[in-house]
Amino acid sequence: DRIEERLTSTPQSGLLSNTFGLVTVNRLTCESCGHVKENEENSYALSLQVKGKKGLFESLEQFIQGETIDDFLCENCNKKVTTLKRQCIKRTQDTLILHLKRFDFDFTTFQNVKVNDYFEFPASVNIYPYTADALDASVNQNQGIIANQSSDQREGYQFELAGVLIHAGTADSGHY
Repeated sequence: DRIEERLTSTPQSGLLSNTFGLVTVNRLTCESCGHVKENEENSYALSLQVKGKKGLFESLEQFIQGETIDDFLCENCNKKVTTLKRQCIKRTQDTLILHLKRFDFDFTTFQNVKVNDYFEFPASVNIYPYTADALDASVNQNQGIIANQSSDQREGYQFELAGVLIHAGTADSGHY
């Protein structure tokens, strides 16, 4: 954020967000009326769980899975209802940074621990299934509405692995 702030009044203003910018969205969907409330978040990296996950696709699935919330006040129904809360990717730039959460807090020992679990990731990935566009298309398909998403539009979701940054050390110290 400090770099982006320093670049504000220069010709490179927006350089980081235009290169690495990512927008995720938190969605609350009323299971009664279908009303959707969204809250967008800007960041430079998508943080994914490693602990207990086989690989990237399992972590991405968990990212969009969501949870059910009971007794949530729907703005549209104006009553307490069951709501699905989930997160997904709304927009990315040409470069996507995936941050693998390899540190955890152990509530038994009250210490940070490094997660050294094996984690598979492919040389290329299409993130379309984990986007707002895919979730919207799925909802429309379930409602009998034909989605107008061509394979050409989905190409913008294809990413090739360009590098891996590895941490050597413990949860409290080390080097990248």
